[in-house]
Parts: sequence; C-alpha cells; structure tokens
Amino acid sequence: MLETFTLPAGTEDKVKRWTLKKMAEQFQSFKGDLYQKYILKGQTPNFDTFPKLRDHWDEFVAYKTGEQGQAMMERNKENAAKKKYHHHLGSGGYSVAMPKWEQMEASLIERGIEPATANWPERLKFWYYAHGGTLNPADGSLVFGDQIREAARRLTDAVEASSQGTFRPDRDRDELTLALQTPEHPGRTRGKGVIPWKIGFKEDIHTYRSRMRSKRDTEAKIADLEFRVSSYELNMQEEVARKVDERMAAHRSHDPQPTIPPAMVSPSGNRSSCASTGQVASGMAIPTDPSGTYHCRPIPAGYSKVEVELVEGAYEDLELDYPGGDGETHLRDTCHAIILWRRRYIILPGRQAASRAPSPPAPPSPPQDPAPSPPHAPPAPSPPQAPASTPPQDPAPTPPRAPTPTPPQAPLPAPSKSRAPPAPPPAHTRATKKAKVDAAKNKDPGYDCTQEELDAYVASEVKRQFKPRSPEKKIPIDPSVRNFFRGMSASVKEAIKLSDYERTLKKASSGKSKPVPQLGEQPNQEIEPLVTGKEMTIEQFITDTGLTTDQLLGVAPIEKAKVKYMYELGKPLVKPELLQSLPTQMYKFHQLYMEMSATGREMIGARIRDTDFLQGDDILWINFRGIYELYQLDALDVSIMSCWILMEIQRARRRRVFDTGFIDPRKVNVAMLDQYPQETEDNLVHLLKAQHYKTFILLPYNTEFHWVLLLIDLEACTVNVYDSMDKKESTFDKVFELIDRAWYRFRHLVRGKWRERLRRKFKFPCAKQKQGTNLCGYYVCEYCHCLADQIMTTRELDFIRMRDNLTTHKEFIAAVQEQLMGFINEEILDPKGEFYYDGNTIHRSLTSELAASTTTSKS
Repeated sequence: MLETFTLPAGTEDKVKRWTLKKMAEQFQSFKGDLYQKYILKGQTPNFDTFPKLRDHWDEFVAYKTGEQGQAMMERNKENAAKKKYHHHLGSGGYSVAMPKWEQMEASLIERGIEPATANWPERLKFWYYAHGGTLNPADGSLVFGDQIREAARRLTDAVEASSQGTFRPDRDRDELTLALQTPEHPGRTRGKGVIPWKIGFKEDIHTYRSRMRSKRDTEAKIADLEFRVSSYELNMQEEVARKVDERMAAHRSHDPQPTIPPAMVSPSGNRSSCASTGQVASGMAIPTDPSGTYHCRPIPAGYSKVEVELVEGAYEDLELDYPGGDGETHLRDTCHAIILWRRRYIILPGRQAASRAPSPPAPPSPPQDPAPSPPHAPPAPSPPQAPASTPPQDPAPTPPRAPTPTPPQAPLPAPSKSRAPPAPPPAHTRATKKAKVDAAKNKDPGYDCTQEELDAYVASEVKRQFKPRSPEKKIPIDPSVRNFFRGMSASVKEAIKLSDYERTLKKASSGKSKPVPQLGEQPNQEIEPLVTGKEMTIEQFITDTGLTTDQLLGVAPIEKAKVKYMYELGKPLVKPELLQSLPTQMYKFHQLYMEMSATGREMIGARIRDTDFLQGDDILWINFRGIYELYQLDALDVSIMSCWILMEIQRARRRRVFDTGFIDPRKVNVAMLDQYPQETEDNLVHLLKAQHYKTFILLPYNTEFHWVLLLIDLEACTVNVYDSMDKKESTFDKVFELIDRAWYRFRHLVRGKWRERLRRKFKFPCAKQKQGTNLCGYYVCEYCHCLADQIMTTRELDFIRMRDNLTTHKEFIAAVQEQLMGFINEEILDPKGEFYYDGNTIHRSLTSELAASTTTSKS
C-alpha cells in the first residue's frame, strides 16, 4: 500500500488496519472458493495461475477433508442457521446509512409529523431501520415486512415497558436485547456496527471499572433463587397435602372403618387397672393391610397399627394386648411409638362413638352373673344401646363406658392358625414329606408364647439353618455350551483392526498361519533356483546345484526339472491344489479374478488423482500377469510397485503424516531414463519442487533388473540407498547422474539452505535376500513400510528395524503379499474404495501417456 499510494500524514495506522481487515476477508472468501470449486469436485487448481498454492495444497486439502475441518464447517453452518434477522445495509454499513435515517426523521418533524420512533433509543431504531423497517411518510407510523413483524411488535412492547418503569435498561441489557431475547455478542454492538461496547455504550463507560453491576446481578440472582426455593417448598407442601387427601379418600372407599382417628378408647376387659372407661389416648392411625406384619409377625384379625401421641393420665397403667417392638407392656411406655389396637375402639374425630362400636353388653358383673352379650353378636356397627349400669342422665358422646370384653368365640389365635386354609397337598414324594416334617417341627410361635418357648424356637431354627447339607447333584454340561460361556466371560479382544500386514505377521509369530509355499520350498520343485553372478566358481556351482561327481562327469543322468506352472488367462493363478492354502485376501482376490477373467478382462485400473502422485489425474493399470507373478513369488512388475507406493501414500495421509513424500516408480526408472532422459529429468525436478516442504522422499528404483529404495533426505541433503543385495556403488551411476542434474535445477528454482550436491550413503543394515533369488521387490516394499513407521516415531534412518520374532524372511514376504492384495480388494475393486475406477474417461497428461507407452520394468 505504501509503495503504491501516497497517504495523508498520520493515517498510516488506520490504513494498515483497514488493509489487514480487507486482506483477511478476501483470504477467507478465497479459501471458500477453493473448497467449493476444487475440493468438493475432486479437482486440483492450476498451479501456474496460483503458484503459491502448490506448496500448501496437500495440507489444505487434508485439513478441509479431515475431521477438524469438517467439524468446523458444520459448526459454522449451525451458527449461521441460528441467525434469524439479516440486515440490508449493503457495503457501506451503519456509517453510511445513519445520516439517511436521521434525515428521514428530520423531514417528518419539519412537516409536523412525529415519527413513531421519536422516543426510541438510538440503538433500537437504527437496528429497526437496518433490518428493513421504515416509517410511513404520511403519518410517521412503522412500516415493516413479515420477516421482522414479530421483532417490531416486541420492540414496541420493550419501549412501552421502559417508559412505564416496569423494565430498567442496563447497558447491553436494554430494550433491544429484551426484544430480540438474545444476549449481546462481545466485540460488536447491534444497531451501531462492528464496534466495541465501550464505544457502542459510551454513556455507560463509567460502569466498566465498577463492581456495582456485578453486585446488583449477584443480588438479583440470590433473590431469584430464594423466590424459586420458597415457591418450590410451597408447591411441595400443597402436593403432599393433595396426595394424603387422595390416599385417605381411596382408603375410606375400600374400608368403611375410619383409618386415621386421633382418639382411642379402652374396653373394660383389657386387663386395665383403671375401672373407668373412655378416651385413653390420642394419636394417628396407620392404614394397615390385613396381610401385613408387625415386627415380622402377622397382625391379628381385628387389630390395626396406631402411633400414640398423647396418653391420658388416668390410663397410663393400661396393659397392652400385644407388647410393642421395644418390649413396651403398658400404655405409659408407648408415647410416639407404634402399637396394635383393636379396630372397634379406634374413633374417628367428628363421628359419634356409636357409629363405630357394637351394641355393648352390661358392665362387668360377678362371675356367677352371665354376660348379657350373646356369643354370636354381629361385628357390624349398629346404634348403641344404653347399658344397664349407665345412668340415663349421662350424655357422653363417646363409646359406651363399659364395653364388653373380647367374645370367647373369637380368642386371639396363633398367627399360623389365623391364615387362609392351605392348598390341596401335592403328590406324596420324599421331598414333600420332608418339607411337611420340617414345617411341623418349625411352627412360628404365637404372640402369647413364653420366653422359654421363644428361646427353644430360636435354638431349633439356628440348628436347622447350620446343619450340614447334602452335596447338590452336579448336572452335566455340554462342553460346547461351557466353552461358549467361557468365551463370553473372557477379556475383550483388542478393538483396533489390524491391517492385513500386521495380521499376517501376528499369525506367523504365533505359529498358526497357514503354510504358504514360498519359492524353493514347494513339495514338488518346478525349477531350480536361479543363480546369478559373474564370478561364480566351480565349488560354488557344485554347492548351489547339488550335483554329484558322477552327474558332473556324465556317468549318472541329471534329473530334469518339471515344467513351471505357466500363466493363462481364465485359469487359476496357482495350482488348484494350493488354492485352499492361500491367505484370506489372496484367496478373496483369486475368486474375483476368476470372475473377471471369465469375461475376457486382462487388467484392472486404479484411479489416481493429482494429490496422490502430483502428476495430474491418471489411471494405474495392473495386469493380471503381474499379479500372477506376485502369487508365484516371482519378480514384481513396476505397476505392482506403484500400487504399493499408492497404498503408502494413503496410509500416511490417514495417519496425518505430511513430512514424507513419495515418487511413482513408473515415472523414474531405468527404462524411462534410457528412452526419455529429458522427460524423466523434468519429471524428477517437478516432483522435487512439488514436495520441497517435505523432509523425506521415498523412491523405489529399478536398475539392471534389481529393485532398490532411494530415500532423499532434504534436510540433510543426502540420498540413502537401501539395497537387499549390497551391489557395487558403480551400479547406480546412471541414476545419480540424473539426480545430480535434477538437483542442480531444483536448487535454482526453490530457495533454501541446500547443499551444492547430494551426499550418498550405501550399505545400510537391513534385511538381505538370498543369493539366487529375485525377491528384491518384496524387500523394497518392506523397507518402505518400516521406514514410514520409523520416520513417524524414532526418525532412525541408519538401519531398518525388523520384527524380532521373525525367524525367516518368508514371513514378512507373505505379509507383503497379503497387504497388497487386501489394498487392491478394498480400495481398488470395491466401489466404495478411494481408488475405484468405474471406466469413465479422464484427462491424462503427456507424461502419463509416455509412461503407458513404455515397456514395464521388472526386477
């Protein structure tokens, strides 16, 4: 800005703030356009138009498509959806619109019309105008649309409440906040623009360093809590009273006898030492279930539980029919205790005693006088008859003063005798007979038992409970059922899904993996192992071939090797007898291969995007013959190696590892270097430049029918060569000449602290293949897999750490086979896979066409 424009003195800071604000807005809009136009459509922008995007595009795509970026977008969508009212200010904002609104109001006042917003606070009416509201030029009334109709009504009500004194504005909690029913957002002021509160509410600036508002808010919250607590307590009391009334009404409807009386009367025949009768105590009756218990014993018929509150002084020595729970025997000991009382003598307040008591007999008389009450007197209530001994002038409204004692035909029975009649006896078995004997021996003692009887009963129960029991007969359990439930109770297996690579190595280490015949280990050898080397001696030849002296001299015949199992489209990839021994993913692919090859299909395609190999959208074609060689543990085709690198790229992306880059071996190999040297150099320069922010770049390279792994360490400016055969350094002269030329061009294109030449390191400690085998491609796959882990964890590059429990290299070779076929099954052939190709034509770059026209390179 300062180089392009000449600014007035003293405005540099203001212009700087405005410029940075505009830059932030434009950058945010630019990122949104990139996401909409490219990422959602799976495309890549033209880096020639946006050269600065090239270095950050991978990380930007990973962030936008990752969990954090998606969560951020979802949260922003939710927040945007919550916004109910949208302003119509345009780019000028409040600063441009405010003078227009003030001029509109002034014109109405000049014509003698009072605007409806005349008494509105400034912030309130500006918000109203900004969101589409206006004034009628004829009468100054409010004019608004349906979008803010409800808000305009609440604004009018808020102003009315403030004018009447029912609402008191307090800085940001003013009429506008009350009408909109949402709090003010810090950092901006509704109705005035994106300005802080100390400017938007400048008339209340004196409250910012004062604690008056905080104290007032705290007091208001305490008062509100006290009101809510008191209201809650009042509601609880009313609810409890209502529930009690409902329960009492329900109990009265089932039991005609009152259940909550405060008064109790005493019969004359209750062994009381007091000769007079009447109210003996007051308290509360407890609704009693006829089948209920009182201190673990059945409640006798005709009795109910009551809680004694006050005992009349004249009846303190009254003896109880049944002792209380703590051994109370007299009424004086039962204050605030629960006892049993005969129902007929429980009186409900407000009712006449006659409505509860039966017709009383004559008062107690000498033994020779018979009782006037017949034994079969009905228990139902009836109008009371005046007893003979009661003077007629006595107007007591209580029960008769001399009620009859308990009739003899209804003595207090033992609890066991007062129960319902027993059910019909079951069939006579040994168990039922024993149960009958035990029940007869262990009857519950009645309430009137003596202490000696109770002690004897307790002793017999203790003896019965602790007597030795006969061992229970074991029921045989099916072993399959037992194993099933044992498996359910076992600890939960690890929830993390193992990759096919880890699963294969785990099975190999546990000794439970299926035997997969490896090269040189099949029961029926097809061909002898290939022996290579220019300096082979006779002794080494005899040792490797295993020929005898007679065979060497031609005396004895040399056995001929069987013909190798050859590839033919439509036939199995391995001998039919070996199909069942294939691992899971290899067997699964073989089934798919048989279906595809039956239709004449010879290859499968994997869709590659520019973010994968940085060479534009392309198709990686994998021929079934190359997969056949993988099954036969033969040399790996270059398409198979590209497929493995594609898998490592996806693995690093999912693990959010962005400091490791990869180069497609189809673009840089000995065949491309011989036929298209300049294009290969251009490819390498482009790939180095596109990944210059990486720390490490992995390149599987094929030279002289041998695969090696080149690791380019950009920080150390070093190339590490991981070779499973430790070939001579001169073997790699051609590729290092290519790397030196590309590095020279790269240093002049990308700024950085680069060395003039890349250093070279050879002969690293790593797994080595046996002489005479062509398994170097599998070792390179293993090197890539292990180095990717070591780069992320220990950063150790001086050696490749193998698993300690691997006894032979065939175990990780089998893991490489299984992992690669699992990747093809799940990510290339599965329609839900990331690299699934449905056959649609896509744009292919020139380099891709050149690569497709070259012959495939093998090790």
